[in-house]
Amino acid sequence: MAVSTSTQLAARGVDLLVNAITSIAVLRYLGPAGFGDFILVVTITGLTGLLADLGLPKVAVRRVAQEPSTAGPVIGTVTLMRLILCFGSLAVGQGVLTVMGAAADVHLAALVATTTVIAESLLSVTVVFHVAVRQQNEAAVRLTANVVKLAVVALLVFAHAGLVALVAATNANLLIAAGLAWWVSAHSFGLRPSIDKTLVPELLRDVLPVAPIMLVGVIYLKLGTLMVALLAARSALGIYGAAYQPIEYLFLASAVIVGVLFPLAARAHARDTLQFISIYQLGIDVLVAVILPASVILVMFGRPICRLLYGSGFGGAATPVMVLGAALVPMAVNAWQGFVLVAAGKASVAVRYLLLAVAVQGLADAVLVPAAGVVGAAWGVLGSSILLVVMSTAAVYHAERAPLAAGRLVQVCSANGLLTGVLVILTVLGLAWLPTLAIGSLTYPLLLVLCRVTAIRDVRSIFRSPQHGLAPAASEVTL
Repeated sequence: MAVSTSTQLAARGVDLLVNAITSIAVLRYLGPAGFGDFILVVTITGLTGLLADLGLPKVAVRRVAQEPSTAGPVIGTVTLMRLILCFGSLAVGQGVLTVMGAAADVHLAALVATTTVIAESLLSVTVVFHVAVRQQNEAAVRLTANVVKLAVVALLVFAHAGLVALVAATNANLLIAAGLAWWVSAHSFGLRPSIDKTLVPELLRDVLPVAPIMLVGVIYLKLGTLMVALLAARSALGIYGAAYQPIEYLFLASAVIVGVLFPLAARAHARDTLQFISIYQLGIDVLVAVILPASVILVMFGRPICRLLYGSGFGGAATPVMVLGAALVPMAVNAWQGFVLVAAGKASVAVRYLLLAVAVQGLADAVLVPAAGVVGAAWGVLGSSILLVVMSTAAVYHAERAPLAAGRLVQVCSANGLLTGVLVILTVLGLAWLPTLAIGSLTYPLLLVLCRVTAIRDVRSIFRSPQHGLAPAASEVTL
Protein backbone atom coordinates (compact mmCIF):
# COMPACT_ATOMS: atom_id res chain seq x y z
CA MET A 1 0.00 0.00 0.00
CA ALA A 2 2.83 2.40 0.84
CA VAL A 3 4.42 1.73 -2.56
CA SER A 4 1.05 2.18 -4.28
CA THR A 5 0.40 5.51 -2.58
CA SER A 6 3.89 6.93 -3.05
CA THR A 7 3.96 5.89 -6.72
CA GLN A 8 0.55 7.40 -7.25
CA LEU A 9 1.52 10.65 -5.56
CA ALA A 10 4.68 10.91 -7.66
CA ALA A 11 2.84 10.16 -10.92
CA ARG A 12 -0.02 12.50 -10.06
CA GLY A 13 2.43 15.22 -9.08
CA VAL A 14 4.18 15.03 -12.44
CA ASP A 15 0.77 14.83 -14.14
CA LEU A 16 -0.40 18.03 -12.44
CA LEU A 17 2.87 19.74 -13.33
CA VAL A 18 2.42 18.84 -17.01
CA ASN A 19 -1.17 20.14 -16.89
CA ALA A 20 -0.04 23.35 -15.20
CA ILE A 21 2.62 23.96 -17.87
CA THR A 22 0.00 23.39 -20.56
CA SER A 23 -2.41 25.86 -18.94
CA ILE A 24 0.29 28.51 -18.57
CA ALA A 25 1.22 28.13 -22.23
CA VAL A 26 -2.42 28.51 -23.28
CA LEU A 27 -3.17 31.55 -21.11
CA ARG A 28 0.00 33.40 -22.08
CA TYR A 29 -0.77 32.72 -25.73
CA LEU A 30 -4.45 33.71 -25.64
CA GLY A 31 -4.18 36.74 -23.33
CA PRO A 32 -6.86 37.75 -20.78
CA ALA A 33 -9.84 38.05 -23.18
CA GLY A 34 -9.02 34.90 -25.15
CA PHE A 35 -8.32 32.95 -21.98
CA GLY A 36 -11.66 34.22 -20.66
CA ASP A 37 -13.40 32.47 -23.57
CA PHE A 38 -11.32 29.36 -22.88
CA ILE A 39 -12.31 29.38 -19.19
CA LEU A 40 -15.97 29.88 -20.11
CA VAL A 41 -15.89 26.78 -22.34
CA VAL A 42 -14.09 24.69 -19.73
CA THR A 43 -16.38 25.81 -16.91
CA ILE A 44 -19.68 25.29 -18.74
CA THR A 45 -18.55 21.92 -20.10
CA GLY A 46 -17.38 20.86 -16.66
CA LEU A 47 -20.65 21.82 -15.00
CA THR A 48 -22.94 20.29 -17.61
CA GLY A 49 -20.67 17.24 -17.68
CA LEU A 50 -21.88 16.50 -14.17
CA LEU A 51 -25.13 15.36 -15.75
CA ALA A 52 -23.15 12.45 -17.20
CA ASP A 53 -21.56 11.73 -13.84
CA LEU A 54 -24.17 12.09 -11.08
CA GLY A 55 -21.80 10.40 -8.65
CA LEU A 56 -22.06 7.06 -10.48
CA PRO A 57 -18.29 6.36 -10.17
CA LYS A 58 -18.45 6.89 -6.38
CA VAL A 59 -21.45 4.56 -6.13
CA ALA A 60 -19.55 2.01 -8.21
CA VAL A 61 -16.52 2.26 -5.89
CA ARG A 62 -18.70 1.66 -2.84
CA ARG A 63 -20.50 -1.30 -4.45
CA VAL A 64 -17.36 -3.00 -5.76
CA ALA A 65 -15.47 -2.33 -2.50
CA GLN A 66 -18.20 -4.14 -0.58
CA GLU A 67 -18.66 -6.89 -3.20
CA PRO A 68 -15.53 -7.26 -5.41
CA SER A 69 -17.10 -10.01 -7.55
CA THR A 70 -19.54 -7.47 -9.05
CA ALA A 71 -16.76 -5.39 -10.66
CA GLY A 72 -17.46 -6.48 -14.26
CA PRO A 73 -21.21 -5.81 -14.49
CA VAL A 74 -21.09 -2.70 -12.27
CA ILE A 75 -18.30 -1.01 -14.25
CA GLY A 76 -19.76 -2.00 -17.62
CA THR A 77 -23.24 -0.79 -16.74
CA VAL A 78 -22.04 2.47 -15.18
CA THR A 79 -19.92 3.23 -18.27
CA LEU A 80 -22.88 2.72 -20.63
CA MET A 81 -25.19 4.83 -18.45
CA ARG A 82 -22.73 7.70 -18.43
CA LEU A 83 -22.22 7.56 -22.20
CA ILE A 84 -25.98 7.83 -22.74
CA LEU A 85 -26.18 10.78 -20.35
CA CYS A 86 -23.52 12.61 -22.40
CA PHE A 87 -26.18 13.64 -24.95
CA GLY A 88 -28.18 15.48 -22.29
CA SER A 89 -24.99 17.16 -21.08
CA LEU A 90 -24.23 18.39 -24.59
CA ALA A 91 -27.71 19.88 -25.07
CA VAL A 92 -27.71 21.68 -21.72
CA GLY A 93 -24.25 23.14 -22.31
CA GLN A 94 -25.21 24.60 -25.68
CA GLY A 95 -28.40 26.00 -24.19
CA VAL A 96 -26.54 27.76 -21.37
CA LEU A 97 -24.07 29.33 -23.81
CA THR A 98 -26.97 30.55 -25.96
CA VAL A 99 -28.57 32.25 -22.95
CA MET A 100 -25.21 33.87 -22.12
CA GLY A 101 -24.90 35.18 -25.68
CA ALA A 102 -21.66 33.35 -26.42
CA ALA A 103 -19.96 33.75 -29.80
CA ALA A 104 -20.11 31.06 -32.49
CA ASP A 105 -16.52 29.92 -31.94
CA VAL A 106 -17.24 29.49 -28.22
CA HIS A 107 -20.25 27.29 -29.08
CA LEU A 108 -18.09 25.20 -31.40
CA ALA A 109 -15.31 24.94 -28.83
CA ALA A 110 -17.82 23.76 -26.22
CA LEU A 111 -19.11 21.17 -28.67
CA VAL A 112 -15.57 19.90 -29.20
CA ALA A 113 -14.97 19.94 -25.44
CA THR A 114 -17.73 17.37 -25.03
CA THR A 115 -15.02 14.80 -25.80
CA THR A 116 -13.96 15.35 -22.18
CA VAL A 117 -17.34 14.15 -20.93
CA ILE A 118 -17.21 11.11 -23.21
CA ALA A 119 -13.67 10.27 -22.12
CA GLU A 120 -14.51 10.68 -18.42
CA SER A 121 -17.43 8.30 -18.94
CA LEU A 122 -15.07 5.72 -20.41
CA LEU A 123 -12.70 6.31 -17.48
CA SER A 124 -15.33 4.76 -15.19
CA VAL A 125 -13.12 1.69 -15.55
CA THR A 126 -10.70 3.29 -13.05
CA VAL A 127 -13.11 2.14 -10.33
CA VAL A 128 -11.15 -1.11 -10.36
CA PHE A 129 -7.96 0.80 -9.49
CA HIS A 130 -9.60 2.67 -6.61
CA VAL A 131 -11.07 -0.45 -5.02
CA ALA A 132 -7.77 -2.29 -5.22
CA VAL A 133 -6.03 0.84 -3.85
CA ARG A 134 -3.91 0.89 -7.00
CA GLN A 135 -4.70 4.43 -8.11
CA GLN A 136 -1.15 4.77 -9.40
CA ASN A 137 -2.40 2.94 -12.50
CA GLU A 138 -4.90 5.71 -13.18
CA ALA A 139 -2.26 8.35 -12.49
CA ALA A 140 0.13 6.66 -14.93
CA VAL A 141 -2.35 6.53 -17.83
CA ARG A 142 -3.44 10.12 -17.26
CA LEU A 143 0.20 11.23 -17.12
CA THR A 144 0.99 9.52 -20.43
CA ALA A 145 -1.97 11.19 -22.11
CA ASN A 146 -1.14 14.60 -20.66
CA VAL A 147 2.45 14.46 -21.89
CA VAL A 148 1.01 13.96 -25.38
CA LYS A 149 -1.34 16.89 -24.75
CA LEU A 150 1.53 19.17 -23.77
CA ALA A 151 3.41 18.35 -26.96
CA VAL A 152 0.34 18.96 -29.15
CA VAL A 153 -0.49 22.27 -27.40
CA ALA A 154 3.08 23.46 -27.88
CA LEU A 155 2.81 22.75 -31.61
CA LEU A 156 -0.56 24.53 -31.84
CA VAL A 157 0.75 27.62 -30.03
CA PHE A 158 3.74 27.67 -32.38
CA ALA A 159 1.32 27.44 -35.33
CA HIS A 160 -0.88 30.25 -33.92
CA ALA A 161 -3.96 28.01 -33.69
CA GLY A 162 -7.37 29.30 -32.58
CA LEU A 163 -9.62 28.61 -29.61
CA VAL A 164 -11.34 25.52 -31.05
CA ALA A 165 -8.06 23.75 -31.87
CA LEU A 166 -6.64 24.48 -28.40
CA VAL A 167 -9.78 23.18 -26.69
CA ALA A 168 -9.62 20.03 -28.82
CA ALA A 169 -5.96 19.47 -27.90
CA THR A 170 -6.54 20.00 -24.18
CA ASN A 171 -9.42 17.52 -24.07
CA ALA A 172 -8.76 14.76 -26.61
CA ASN A 173 -5.88 13.44 -24.50
CA LEU A 174 -8.41 11.95 -22.09
CA LEU A 175 -9.54 9.59 -24.85
CA ILE A 176 -5.97 8.27 -24.90
CA ALA A 177 -6.08 7.90 -21.12
CA ALA A 178 -9.38 6.01 -21.34
CA GLY A 179 -7.99 3.58 -23.89
CA LEU A 180 -4.92 2.91 -21.74
CA ALA A 181 -7.07 2.46 -18.62
CA TRP A 182 -9.24 -0.19 -20.28
CA TRP A 183 -6.13 -2.01 -21.50
CA VAL A 184 -4.54 -2.01 -18.02
CA SER A 185 -7.77 -3.12 -16.32
CA ALA A 186 -8.09 -6.07 -18.70
CA HIS A 187 -4.45 -7.20 -18.65
CA SER A 188 -3.47 -6.46 -15.06
CA PHE A 189 -6.77 -7.05 -13.27
CA GLY A 190 -8.51 -9.49 -15.58
CA LEU A 191 -11.56 -7.23 -15.69
CA ARG A 192 -14.35 -8.46 -17.98
CA PRO A 193 -16.99 -5.70 -18.11
CA SER A 194 -20.56 -6.58 -18.97
CA ILE A 195 -23.97 -4.90 -19.13
CA ASP A 196 -26.56 -5.90 -16.55
CA LYS A 197 -29.88 -4.10 -17.14
CA THR A 198 -31.17 -5.15 -13.74
CA LEU A 199 -28.45 -3.01 -12.14
CA VAL A 200 -29.74 0.22 -13.72
CA PRO A 201 -32.61 0.86 -11.28
CA GLU A 202 -30.40 -0.16 -8.35
CA LEU A 203 -27.61 2.19 -9.43
CA LEU A 204 -30.08 5.04 -9.97
CA ARG A 205 -31.51 4.42 -6.51
CA ASP A 206 -28.00 4.40 -5.01
CA VAL A 207 -27.04 7.57 -6.85
CA LEU A 208 -30.03 9.59 -5.63
CA PRO A 209 -28.36 10.59 -2.35
CA VAL A 210 -24.95 11.07 -4.05
CA ALA A 211 -25.91 13.05 -7.18
CA PRO A 212 -27.09 16.18 -5.33
CA ILE A 213 -23.85 16.54 -3.35
CA MET A 214 -21.84 16.04 -6.53
CA LEU A 215 -23.83 18.68 -8.41
CA VAL A 216 -24.02 21.22 -5.60
CA GLY A 217 -20.38 20.66 -4.59
CA VAL A 218 -19.01 21.40 -8.06
CA ILE A 219 -21.39 24.34 -8.54
CA TYR A 220 -19.99 25.74 -5.29
CA LEU A 221 -16.40 25.35 -6.53
CA LYS A 222 -17.20 27.00 -9.88
CA LEU A 223 -19.55 29.68 -8.55
CA GLY A 224 -16.94 32.42 -8.43
CA THR A 225 -16.02 31.81 -12.07
CA LEU A 226 -19.69 31.80 -13.09
CA MET A 227 -20.42 35.05 -11.28
CA VAL A 228 -17.46 36.78 -12.91
CA ALA A 229 -18.60 35.45 -16.30
CA LEU A 230 -22.08 36.88 -15.71
CA LEU A 231 -21.15 40.20 -14.10
CA ALA A 232 -17.79 41.22 -15.61
CA ALA A 233 -16.01 41.51 -18.95
CA ARG A 234 -14.50 38.47 -20.64
CA SER A 235 -10.98 39.80 -19.95
CA ALA A 236 -11.84 39.91 -16.23
CA LEU A 237 -12.91 36.27 -16.50
CA GLY A 238 -9.52 35.49 -18.01
CA ILE A 239 -7.77 37.24 -15.10
CA TYR A 240 -9.88 35.36 -12.54
CA GLY A 241 -9.34 32.09 -14.40
CA ALA A 242 -5.58 32.65 -14.26
CA ALA A 243 -5.76 33.41 -10.52
CA TYR A 244 -7.77 30.24 -9.93
CA GLN A 245 -5.32 27.99 -11.82
CA PRO A 246 -2.88 27.31 -8.92
CA ILE A 247 -5.83 26.82 -6.56
CA GLU A 248 -7.44 24.32 -8.92
CA TYR A 249 -4.26 22.29 -9.41
CA LEU A 250 -3.46 22.19 -5.71
CA PHE A 251 -7.08 21.21 -5.01
CA LEU A 252 -6.72 18.38 -7.55
CA ALA A 253 -3.52 17.32 -5.79
CA SER A 254 -5.46 17.04 -2.54
CA ALA A 255 -7.97 14.85 -4.38
CA VAL A 256 -5.27 12.17 -4.63
CA ILE A 257 -5.36 11.82 -0.85
CA VAL A 258 -9.16 11.76 -0.87
CA GLY A 259 -9.15 9.18 -3.66
CA VAL A 260 -6.94 6.84 -1.64
CA LEU A 261 -8.92 7.16 1.60
CA PHE A 262 -12.52 7.28 0.33
CA PRO A 263 -12.91 3.56 -0.53
CA LEU A 264 -11.24 2.67 2.76
CA ALA A 265 -13.65 4.88 4.67
CA ALA A 266 -16.63 3.39 2.79
CA ARG A 267 -15.57 -0.13 3.70
CA ALA A 268 -14.65 0.73 7.31
CA HIS A 269 -18.00 2.39 8.01
CA ALA A 270 -19.80 -0.90 7.54
CA ARG A 271 -17.37 -2.80 9.78
CA ASP A 272 -15.79 -0.71 12.50
CA THR A 273 -16.81 2.76 13.69
CA LEU A 274 -13.46 3.45 15.37
CA GLN A 275 -11.57 2.57 12.21
CA PHE A 276 -13.87 4.84 10.22
CA ILE A 277 -13.19 7.74 12.59
CA SER A 278 -9.44 7.05 12.41
CA ILE A 279 -9.49 7.25 8.61
CA TYR A 280 -11.52 10.48 8.76
CA GLN A 281 -9.01 12.05 11.13
CA LEU A 282 -6.07 10.81 9.06
CA GLY A 283 -7.54 12.51 5.99
CA ILE A 284 -7.84 15.84 7.80
CA ASP A 285 -4.33 15.60 9.24
CA VAL A 286 -2.66 14.73 5.94
CA LEU A 287 -4.60 17.31 3.93
CA VAL A 288 -3.71 20.13 6.30
CA ALA A 289 -0.05 19.03 6.48
CA VAL A 290 0.23 18.95 2.67
CA ILE A 291 -1.95 21.91 1.66
CA LEU A 292 -1.28 24.47 4.40
CA PRO A 293 2.36 25.18 3.36
CA ALA A 294 1.17 25.74 -0.22
CA SER A 295 -1.40 28.18 1.14
CA VAL A 296 1.30 30.03 3.09
CA ILE A 297 3.45 30.29 -0.03
CA LEU A 298 0.62 31.64 -2.19
CA VAL A 299 -0.35 34.24 0.40
CA MET A 300 3.24 35.43 0.85
CA PHE A 301 4.55 35.15 -2.69
CA GLY A 302 1.44 35.26 -4.90
CA ARG A 303 2.52 38.48 -6.61
CA PRO A 304 5.99 37.40 -7.82
CA ILE A 305 4.65 33.94 -8.69
CA CYS A 306 2.02 35.48 -10.99
CA ARG A 307 4.58 37.83 -12.53
CA LEU A 308 6.93 34.93 -13.27
CA LEU A 309 4.33 32.49 -14.62
CA TYR A 310 1.80 34.73 -16.37
CA GLY A 311 3.69 37.84 -17.45
CA SER A 312 2.60 41.46 -17.26
CA GLY A 313 -0.71 40.89 -19.07
CA PHE A 314 -2.13 39.08 -16.05
CA GLY A 315 -0.89 41.44 -13.33
CA GLY A 316 -4.44 41.74 -12.00
CA ALA A 317 -4.38 38.07 -10.98
CA ALA A 318 -1.86 38.61 -8.16
CA THR A 319 -4.19 39.82 -5.40
CA PRO A 320 -6.90 37.22 -6.15
CA VAL A 321 -4.23 34.48 -6.02
CA MET A 322 -3.20 35.61 -2.53
CA VAL A 323 -6.81 35.74 -1.29
CA LEU A 324 -7.71 32.40 -2.87
CA GLY A 325 -4.55 30.88 -1.41
CA ALA A 326 -5.96 31.54 2.05
CA ALA A 327 -9.11 29.62 1.05
CA LEU A 328 -7.22 26.54 -0.12
CA VAL A 329 -7.10 24.61 3.16
CA PRO A 330 -10.80 25.00 4.03
CA MET A 331 -11.69 24.04 0.44
CA ALA A 332 -9.68 20.79 0.65
CA VAL A 333 -11.00 19.94 4.12
CA ASN A 334 -14.58 20.62 3.02
CA ALA A 335 -14.21 18.25 0.08
CA TRP A 336 -12.90 15.42 2.30
CA GLN A 337 -15.65 15.91 4.88
CA GLY A 338 -18.25 15.72 2.12
CA PHE A 339 -16.79 12.40 0.94
CA VAL A 340 -16.78 11.13 4.52
CA LEU A 341 -20.51 11.80 4.76
CA VAL A 342 -21.02 10.04 1.41
CA ALA A 343 -19.08 7.03 2.71
CA ALA A 344 -21.34 7.02 5.77
CA GLY A 345 -24.45 7.11 3.57
CA LYS A 346 -25.40 10.61 4.75
CA ALA A 347 -24.79 12.71 1.66
CA SER A 348 -28.05 14.61 2.22
CA VAL A 349 -26.49 16.24 5.28
CA ALA A 350 -23.70 17.67 3.13
CA VAL A 351 -26.15 18.85 0.47
CA ARG A 352 -27.96 21.04 2.99
CA TYR A 353 -24.91 22.95 4.17
CA LEU A 354 -23.52 23.18 0.61
CA LEU A 355 -26.75 24.78 -0.60
CA LEU A 356 -26.48 27.35 2.18
CA ALA A 357 -22.85 28.09 1.21
CA VAL A 358 -23.84 28.49 -2.46
CA ALA A 359 -26.59 30.94 -1.49
CA VAL A 360 -24.27 32.95 0.77
CA GLN A 361 -21.47 33.16 -1.81
CA GLY A 362 -23.90 33.93 -4.64
CA LEU A 363 -25.34 36.89 -2.72
CA ALA A 364 -21.87 38.06 -1.70
CA ASP A 365 -20.57 37.86 -5.29
CA ALA A 366 -23.60 39.77 -6.58
CA VAL A 367 -22.38 42.68 -4.45
CA LEU A 368 -18.59 42.15 -4.48
CA VAL A 369 -17.97 41.44 -8.17
CA PRO A 370 -19.56 44.67 -9.50
CA ALA A 371 -17.86 46.63 -6.69
CA ALA A 372 -14.39 45.05 -6.61
CA GLY A 373 -14.15 42.86 -9.71
CA VAL A 374 -12.10 39.68 -9.54
CA VAL A 375 -10.72 40.58 -6.11
CA GLY A 376 -14.28 40.71 -4.80
CA ALA A 377 -14.97 37.26 -6.26
CA ALA A 378 -11.89 35.91 -4.48
CA TRP A 379 -13.04 37.36 -1.14
CA GLY A 380 -16.42 35.74 -1.70
CA VAL A 381 -14.72 32.34 -2.07
CA LEU A 382 -12.66 32.86 1.09
CA GLY A 383 -15.62 33.91 3.20
CA SER A 384 -17.87 31.07 2.07
CA SER A 385 -15.10 28.46 2.47
CA ILE A 386 -14.57 29.47 6.10
CA LEU A 387 -18.30 29.30 6.75
CA LEU A 388 -18.44 25.94 5.01
CA VAL A 389 -15.60 24.36 6.98
CA VAL A 390 -17.34 25.27 10.23
CA MET A 391 -20.59 23.72 9.01
CA SER A 392 -18.99 20.59 7.52
CA THR A 393 -16.92 19.88 10.65
CA ALA A 394 -20.02 20.19 12.82
CA ALA A 395 -22.01 18.02 10.41
CA VAL A 396 -19.51 15.14 10.49
CA TYR A 397 -19.35 15.30 14.28
CA HIS A 398 -23.12 15.28 14.76
CA ALA A 399 -23.75 12.66 12.08
CA GLU A 400 -20.98 10.21 13.06
CA ARG A 401 -19.67 11.43 16.42
CA ALA A 402 -16.33 11.89 14.68
CA PRO A 403 -14.25 14.70 16.21
CA LEU A 404 -11.13 16.29 14.80
CA ALA A 405 -7.80 15.14 16.24
CA ALA A 406 -7.15 18.57 17.76
CA GLY A 407 -3.74 17.71 19.23
CA ARG A 408 -2.31 16.58 15.92
CA LEU A 409 -3.77 19.57 14.07
CA VAL A 410 -2.04 21.87 16.57
CA GLN A 411 1.24 20.10 15.75
CA VAL A 412 0.68 20.58 12.01
CA CYS A 413 -0.24 24.25 12.44
CA SER A 414 2.80 24.78 14.67
CA ALA A 415 5.09 23.42 11.96
CA ASN A 416 3.50 25.79 9.44
CA GLY A 417 3.77 28.69 11.85
CA LEU A 418 7.50 28.01 12.10
CA LEU A 419 7.68 27.77 8.29
CA THR A 420 6.01 31.17 8.01
CA GLY A 421 8.54 32.56 10.46
CA VAL A 422 11.45 31.19 8.42
CA LEU A 423 10.05 32.72 5.22
CA VAL A 424 9.44 36.10 6.88
CA ILE A 425 12.95 36.23 8.37
CA LEU A 426 14.62 35.36 5.07
CA THR A 427 12.51 38.00 3.29
CA VAL A 428 13.36 40.67 5.87
CA LEU A 429 17.04 39.80 5.47
CA GLY A 430 16.71 40.69 1.79
CA LEU A 431 16.88 37.24 0.21
CA ALA A 432 15.10 36.97 -3.14
CA TRP A 433 11.78 35.14 -3.13
CA LEU A 434 12.88 32.11 -5.16
CA PRO A 435 15.82 31.17 -2.88
CA THR A 436 13.58 31.92 0.12
CA LEU A 437 10.98 29.54 -1.25
CA ALA A 438 13.60 26.86 -1.90
CA ILE A 439 15.01 27.10 1.62
CA GLY A 440 11.52 27.04 3.11
CA SER A 441 10.61 23.93 1.11
CA LEU A 442 13.75 22.14 2.32
CA THR A 443 13.13 23.25 5.90
CA TYR A 444 9.49 22.15 6.11
CA PRO A 445 10.13 18.39 6.50
CA LEU A 446 12.52 19.18 9.38
CA LEU A 447 9.86 21.36 10.99
CA LEU A 448 7.37 18.48 10.72
CA VAL A 449 9.83 16.26 12.58
CA LEU A 450 10.49 18.97 15.15
CA CYS A 451 6.78 19.33 15.85
CA ARG A 452 6.33 15.53 15.86
CA VAL A 453 3.91 15.65 12.96
CA THR A 454 5.56 12.64 11.38
CA ALA A 455 4.20 10.62 14.31
CA ILE A 456 0.63 11.55 13.35
CA ARG A 457 -0.22 7.92 12.85
CA ASP A 458 1.18 4.54 12.08
CA VAL A 459 -0.13 4.67 8.53
CA ARG A 460 0.37 0.96 8.00
CA SER A 461 -2.11 0.22 10.78
CA ILE A 462 -4.73 2.01 8.68
CA PHE A 463 -3.88 0.51 5.32
CA ARG A 464 -2.74 -2.99 6.35
CA SER A 465 -5.10 -4.14 9.05
CA PRO A 466 -5.52 -7.93 9.04
CA GLN A 467 -8.56 -7.58 11.26
CA HIS A 468 -10.45 -5.24 8.97
CA GLY A 469 -8.94 -6.08 5.58
CA LEU A 470 -9.24 -2.56 4.30
CA ALA A 471 -6.82 -2.94 1.40
CA PRO A 472 -8.08 -5.72 -0.88
CA ALA A 473 -5.67 -7.37 -3.25
CA ALA A 474 -6.05 -6.85 -6.97
CA SER A 475 -7.25 -10.43 -7.33
CA GLU A 476 -10.34 -9.59 -5.30
CA VAL A 477 -11.70 -7.40 -8.06
CA THR A 478 -11.02 -9.65 -11.03
CA LEU A 479 -13.49 -11.89 -12.73
